Amino acid sequence: MTSLRARRVSLLGALAPVLFSITAAADERHAFLLSMGELRVANVHASFAPEQAKPSTPNVIATTTEVTPAVSVVLDGFLRGRALSTNVRLSTDAVVKKADRALLSTVKLPAMGSGGPAEIELGFLAGAITTQPVLSLKQTSAKAPVGSRIESFRVDVTGMAPIAASKIDSLSLAQTSSVVPTADVALEVGAGGAPPFTAWSKKPSARALGIEYVGGDGAALVKIRLEGCTPSSVTPLGASGTTRVALRCATARPG
Repeated sequence: MTSLRARRVSLLGALAPVLFSITAAADERHAFLLSMGELRVANVHASFAPEQAKPSTPNVIATTTEVTPAVSVVLDGFLRGRALSTNVRLSTDAVVKKADRALLSTVKLPAMGSGGPAEIELGFLAGAITTQPVLSLKQTSAKAPVGSRIESFRVDVTGMAPIAASKIDSLSLAQTSSVVPTADVALEVGAGGAPPFTAWSKKPSARALGIEYVGGDGAALVKIRLEGCTPSSVTPLGASGTTRVALRCATARPG
Protein backbone atom coordinates (compact mmCIF):
# COMPACT_ATOMS: atom_id res chain seq x y z
CA MET A 1 0.00 0.00 0.00
CA THR A 2 2.82 2.40 0.92
CA SER A 3 4.59 1.62 -2.33
CA LEU A 4 1.39 2.26 -4.31
CA ARG A 5 0.85 5.61 -2.57
CA ALA A 6 4.47 6.59 -3.23
CA ARG A 7 4.09 5.74 -6.94
CA ARG A 8 0.87 7.81 -7.10
CA VAL A 9 2.53 10.87 -5.56
CA SER A 10 5.52 10.39 -7.85
CA LEU A 11 3.25 10.20 -10.89
CA LEU A 12 1.34 13.34 -9.87
CA GLY A 13 4.64 15.13 -9.34
CA ALA A 14 5.74 14.10 -12.81
CA LEU A 15 2.47 15.40 -14.25
CA ALA A 16 2.82 18.79 -12.58
CA PRO A 17 4.76 20.41 -15.49
CA VAL A 18 2.11 19.10 -17.93
CA LEU A 19 -0.74 20.40 -15.76
CA PHE A 20 1.02 23.75 -15.47
CA SER A 21 1.35 23.93 -19.26
CA ILE A 22 -2.33 23.12 -19.76
CA THR A 23 -3.59 25.62 -17.19
CA ALA A 24 -1.17 28.33 -18.31
CA ALA A 25 -2.70 28.08 -21.79
CA ALA A 26 -6.19 28.32 -20.27
CA ASP A 27 -5.47 31.02 -17.69
CA GLU A 28 -7.59 33.62 -19.42
CA ARG A 29 -11.09 33.35 -17.91
CA HIS A 30 -10.38 29.95 -16.35
CA ALA A 31 -12.77 28.78 -13.61
CA PHE A 32 -11.47 28.47 -10.04
CA LEU A 33 -12.58 28.40 -6.44
CA LEU A 34 -11.06 31.51 -4.82
CA SER A 35 -9.86 31.29 -1.22
CA MET A 36 -8.25 34.09 0.79
CA GLY A 37 -6.47 32.62 3.79
CA GLU A 38 -8.96 30.20 5.37
CA LEU A 39 -11.94 32.01 3.79
CA ARG A 40 -13.53 30.30 0.79
CA VAL A 41 -14.78 33.29 -1.17
CA ALA A 42 -16.59 32.25 -4.36
CA ASN A 43 -16.38 30.51 -7.70
CA VAL A 44 -14.51 32.90 -10.00
CA HIS A 45 -12.97 33.25 -13.40
CA ALA A 46 -9.36 34.34 -13.18
CA SER A 47 -6.63 35.69 -15.42
CA PHE A 48 -2.96 36.16 -14.68
CA ALA A 49 -0.26 38.57 -15.85
CA PRO A 50 3.50 38.25 -15.33
CA GLU A 51 4.68 39.08 -11.81
CA GLN A 52 4.85 42.86 -11.32
CA ALA A 53 4.21 43.49 -15.03
CA LYS A 54 3.49 47.09 -14.09
CA PRO A 55 4.08 48.53 -10.62
CA SER A 56 0.80 48.91 -8.69
CA THR A 57 -1.17 47.17 -11.47
CA PRO A 58 -2.94 43.99 -10.32
CA ASN A 59 -1.53 40.84 -11.93
CA VAL A 60 -4.23 38.45 -10.69
CA ILE A 61 -7.80 39.34 -11.69
CA ALA A 62 -10.74 37.31 -10.35
CA THR A 63 -14.36 37.96 -11.36
CA THR A 64 -17.54 36.49 -9.92
CA THR A 65 -21.27 36.84 -10.47
CA GLU A 66 -21.99 35.39 -7.00
CA VAL A 67 -22.30 37.67 -3.97
CA THR A 68 -21.58 35.14 -1.22
CA PRO A 69 -21.30 36.00 2.49
CA ALA A 70 -17.52 35.82 2.05
CA VAL A 71 -17.61 38.26 -0.90
CA SER A 72 -19.57 40.67 1.34
CA VAL A 73 -16.90 40.33 4.07
CA VAL A 74 -14.10 40.99 1.59
CA LEU A 75 -15.83 44.04 0.07
CA ASP A 76 -16.62 45.48 3.50
CA GLY A 77 -13.00 45.13 4.61
CA PHE A 78 -11.74 46.69 1.38
CA LEU A 79 -14.13 49.67 1.64
CA ARG A 80 -13.09 50.23 5.25
CA GLY A 81 -9.53 50.68 4.02
CA ARG A 82 -8.11 47.51 5.55
CA ALA A 83 -4.99 46.28 3.81
CA LEU A 84 -6.24 42.84 2.74
CA SER A 85 -2.93 41.05 2.31
CA THR A 86 -3.31 37.29 2.53
CA ASN A 87 -2.45 34.00 0.90
CA VAL A 88 -4.63 33.59 -2.18
CA ARG A 89 -5.52 30.17 -3.56
CA LEU A 90 -7.25 29.51 -6.87
CA SER A 91 -8.17 25.85 -7.19
CA THR A 92 -9.79 23.44 -9.62
CA ASP A 93 -10.24 19.67 -9.35
CA ALA A 94 -6.80 19.28 -10.94
CA VAL A 95 -4.55 22.12 -9.79
CA VAL A 96 -4.08 24.80 -7.16
CA LYS A 97 -2.54 28.18 -7.97
CA LYS A 98 -1.08 29.94 -4.94
CA ALA A 99 0.06 33.51 -4.37
CA ASP A 100 1.43 34.20 -0.90
CA ARG A 101 0.85 37.60 0.70
CA ALA A 102 -1.20 38.88 -2.25
CA LEU A 103 -2.74 42.31 -1.70
CA LEU A 104 -6.31 43.12 -2.78
CA SER A 105 -5.68 46.55 -4.33
CA THR A 106 -8.64 47.13 -6.68
CA VAL A 107 -12.34 46.31 -6.86
CA LYS A 108 -14.65 46.87 -9.82
CA LEU A 109 -18.41 46.88 -9.23
CA PRO A 110 -20.65 46.03 -12.19
CA ALA A 111 -22.29 48.15 -14.85
CA MET A 112 -26.06 47.80 -14.72
CA GLY A 113 -28.82 48.37 -17.27
CA SER A 114 -26.89 47.39 -20.39
CA GLY A 115 -27.40 43.62 -20.30
CA GLY A 116 -24.80 40.96 -19.60
CA PRO A 117 -23.79 39.40 -16.28
CA ALA A 118 -23.25 41.64 -13.27
CA GLU A 119 -19.68 40.73 -12.33
CA ILE A 120 -17.62 41.88 -9.37
CA GLU A 121 -13.91 42.05 -10.14
CA LEU A 122 -11.15 41.68 -7.53
CA GLY A 123 -7.61 42.73 -8.48
CA PHE A 124 -4.64 41.39 -6.52
CA LEU A 125 -1.01 42.46 -6.44
CA ALA A 126 0.76 39.12 -6.15
CA GLY A 127 4.34 37.98 -6.08
CA ALA A 128 5.33 34.57 -7.40
CA ILE A 129 2.37 32.41 -8.44
CA THR A 130 2.98 28.69 -8.04
CA THR A 131 0.96 25.87 -9.57
CA GLN A 132 0.62 22.45 -7.91
CA PRO A 133 -1.46 19.37 -8.67
CA VAL A 134 -4.32 18.53 -6.32
CA LEU A 135 -3.13 15.59 -4.23
CA SER A 136 -5.96 15.01 -1.78
CA LEU A 137 -9.65 14.22 -1.83
CA LYS A 138 -10.19 17.05 0.67
CA GLN A 139 -8.83 19.61 -1.80
CA THR A 140 -10.93 18.18 -4.64
CA SER A 141 -14.16 18.27 -2.63
CA ALA A 142 -13.85 21.88 -1.44
CA LYS A 143 -16.98 23.76 -2.48
CA ALA A 144 -17.69 27.48 -2.75
CA PRO A 145 -20.33 29.02 -0.50
CA VAL A 146 -23.71 29.73 -2.07
CA GLY A 147 -24.38 33.32 -3.15
CA SER A 148 -26.93 35.52 -4.90
CA ARG A 149 -26.71 37.37 -8.20
CA ILE A 150 -27.09 41.10 -8.67
CA GLU A 151 -30.19 41.87 -10.75
CA SER A 152 -30.71 45.65 -10.43
CA PHE A 153 -29.54 48.75 -8.56
CA ARG A 154 -30.73 51.79 -6.65
CA VAL A 155 -29.07 55.19 -6.16
CA ASP A 156 -29.64 58.18 -3.92
CA VAL A 157 -27.97 61.56 -3.49
CA THR A 158 -28.07 63.44 -0.21
CA GLY A 159 -30.43 66.43 -0.40
CA MET A 160 -32.13 65.18 -3.57
CA ALA A 161 -35.49 63.50 -4.15
CA PRO A 162 -35.44 59.76 -4.99
CA ILE A 163 -33.75 59.08 -8.33
CA ALA A 164 -34.95 56.67 -11.03
CA ALA A 165 -31.78 55.67 -12.89
CA SER A 166 -31.88 53.17 -15.75
CA LYS A 167 -28.14 52.59 -16.17
CA ILE A 168 -24.91 52.94 -14.24
CA ASP A 169 -21.37 52.39 -15.50
CA SER A 170 -18.99 50.01 -13.80
CA LEU A 171 -17.32 51.55 -10.76
CA SER A 172 -13.58 51.01 -10.33
CA LEU A 173 -12.06 51.54 -6.88
CA ALA A 174 -8.44 51.52 -5.76
CA GLN A 175 -7.13 51.20 -2.23
CA THR A 176 -4.26 53.57 -1.48
CA SER A 177 -4.20 55.68 1.69
CA SER A 178 -8.00 55.58 1.32
CA VAL A 179 -10.43 53.94 -1.12
CA VAL A 180 -10.93 56.13 -4.17
CA PRO A 181 -12.91 55.88 -7.43
CA THR A 182 -10.50 55.86 -10.35
CA ALA A 183 -12.92 57.56 -12.77
CA ASP A 184 -16.16 59.53 -12.78
CA VAL A 185 -19.30 57.72 -11.69
CA ALA A 186 -21.72 57.83 -14.64
CA LEU A 187 -25.44 57.04 -14.66
CA GLU A 188 -28.45 57.66 -16.86
CA VAL A 189 -31.73 59.14 -15.65
CA GLY A 190 -35.02 59.24 -17.50
CA ALA A 191 -37.19 62.15 -18.60
CA GLY A 192 -37.70 64.57 -15.76
CA GLY A 193 -34.72 63.25 -13.82
CA ALA A 194 -32.20 65.74 -15.16
CA PRO A 195 -33.32 69.12 -13.68
CA PRO A 196 -32.07 68.41 -10.12
CA PHE A 197 -28.66 67.46 -11.50
CA THR A 198 -28.59 70.50 -13.78
CA ALA A 199 -29.38 72.77 -10.83
CA TRP A 200 -26.71 71.03 -8.75
CA SER A 201 -24.11 71.47 -11.52
CA LYS A 202 -24.77 75.23 -11.57
CA LYS A 203 -24.14 75.49 -7.83
CA PRO A 204 -21.88 72.52 -7.14
CA SER A 205 -21.44 71.42 -3.55
CA ALA A 206 -20.04 68.17 -2.21
CA ARG A 207 -22.70 65.53 -1.55
CA ALA A 208 -22.77 61.79 -0.94
CA LEU A 209 -23.96 59.25 -3.51
CA GLY A 210 -25.34 55.95 -2.26
CA ILE A 211 -25.44 52.90 -4.53
CA GLU A 212 -27.16 49.61 -3.74
CA TYR A 213 -26.70 46.55 -5.94
CA VAL A 214 -29.87 44.51 -5.52
CA GLY A 215 -30.74 40.82 -5.82
CA GLY A 216 -33.80 39.27 -7.40
CA ASP A 217 -35.78 39.51 -4.14
CA GLY A 218 -35.17 43.28 -3.87
CA ALA A 219 -32.67 43.00 -1.00
CA ALA A 220 -29.42 44.98 -1.22
CA LEU A 221 -26.46 42.64 -1.77
CA VAL A 222 -23.75 45.33 -1.95
CA LYS A 223 -24.02 48.84 -0.51
CA ILE A 224 -21.48 51.59 -1.09
CA ARG A 225 -21.38 55.30 -0.29
CA LEU A 226 -19.28 57.72 -2.32
CA GLU A 227 -18.32 60.90 -0.51
CA GLY A 228 -17.41 64.36 -1.80
CA CYS A 229 -19.30 64.03 -5.10
CA THR A 230 -19.86 66.94 -7.51
CA PRO A 231 -21.29 66.90 -11.07
CA SER A 232 -18.70 66.94 -13.84
CA SER A 233 -21.23 66.80 -16.72
CA VAL A 234 -24.99 66.61 -17.36
CA THR A 235 -25.56 65.56 -20.98
CA PRO A 236 -28.95 65.04 -22.76
CA LEU A 237 -28.83 61.91 -24.95
CA GLY A 238 -31.71 62.60 -27.35
CA ALA A 239 -35.44 63.06 -27.82
CA SER A 240 -36.30 60.40 -25.22
CA GLY A 241 -35.32 62.79 -22.45
CA THR A 242 -32.67 60.43 -21.08
CA THR A 243 -29.74 62.29 -19.59
CA ARG A 244 -26.26 61.03 -18.77
CA VAL A 245 -24.89 62.37 -15.50
CA ALA A 246 -21.22 62.07 -14.52
CA LEU A 247 -20.13 62.67 -10.93
CA ARG A 248 -16.62 63.09 -9.63
CA CYS A 249 -16.31 61.63 -6.12
CA ALA A 250 -13.45 61.80 -3.64
CA THR A 251 -13.63 58.65 -1.50
CA ALA A 252 -15.68 55.51 -0.92
CA ARG A 253 -16.86 53.70 2.19
CA PRO A 254 -19.40 51.00 3.08
CA GLY A 255 -23.00 52.06 2.51
